[in-house]
Amino acid sequence: MTPISVPYKHISSKNILEIRSNIKNLFGFKYGCKYANNNDNNKSKIVLYYQSTKLNTIKPKERQILLTRPLSFLPAAKALIDITDTQKFILSVNKPYETWSNLRGTSSFERPEDILSNLATVQILLSKMTPLHCGCVDIDGNGVLLVAPSDTGKTFTASLLVNEYGFNFVSEDIAISDGRNIYGCPYTATGIPSHKNGKEFLGSRFKLLFFPSRGEKRKLVDYIPQDKIIPQTKISHIIFLKRGFRNISPISKTEALKYLIKSNMTEFKYTTDKDLLALWNKFDYPDILQLTDIEKQILAELVQNAKEMVSIALPNPEDFAKEIKLLMEK
Repeated sequence: MTPISVPYKHISSKNILEIRSNIKNLFGFKYGCKYANNNDNNKSKIVLYYQSTKLNTIKPKERQILLTRPLSFLPAAKALIDITDTQKFILSVNKPYETWSNLRGTSSFERPEDILSNLATVQILLSKMTPLHCGCVDIDGNGVLLVAPSDTGKTFTASLLVNEYGFNFVSEDIAISDGRNIYGCPYTATGIPSHKNGKEFLGSRFKLLFFPSRGEKRKLVDYIPQDKIIPQTKISHIIFLKRGFRNISPISKTEALKYLIKSNMTEFKYTTDKDLLALWNKFDYPDILQLTDIEKQILAELVQNAKEMVSIALPNPEDFAKEIKLLMEK
């Protein structure tokens, strides 16, 4: 399917990943994004297309899959995933799908942003890179990965390192790597609600119950000086954060690789996505096993290229930030 007019560009990672769409506001994309004018000279290696259009008489062809959800007394909700062109994945949805997929309680609908996220992961891997579930900061050209389970404090730790200790900001939750370089996805949302008062909070709760659950969340990038945001860095240190009593120790390459694989498995669901599995089963593409091999290979290269890998267990992000600052001063 040929993309229709796509007047809007959404940058996720400078020169690496972007979405072109006829929808101006995108929320919920795992890799984050910011709206950019089409005159922006960013030339991304990976481009996804997302369009809202009519799909009344569409019939899926080779390497296409059509998702159809019947609606009582309404036109059927439809979404078409098209991976015919390996360099140009396209997701098309009609208005009923776009609306109903974002309603609470409609679990049979996959959100377009989730489909896009899995398609982005596949294209990243096909481009011989891998996504990373981590924060990332930089000091004097040395990239520091912050790897931890959700709610450990990666975002707050990254914020403190940048705003208090002079580090540069690369990412707070998601990054992309080719095994040596770390490319930032700085526009991911921390998930903190942006409510200013009780009345606004109650109003938003009402909207979430009865209307599409779209809404902007705070992004760490909005609270960081623009001159401290850099698009990429080179791997230097990999730090695994844990909440607990003080325990700081180096870890082996084998352990580091295992932790990185586990961290990615909890965040990137392309291996269990039923639509990608359906495409693989029917058309033998994308080859999910090949993609997992690519991911593991690049993660292994990342570990090999790191100068030091450390596990840090401390009570809170303030302590994490102080310890990382001391570590990088050695």
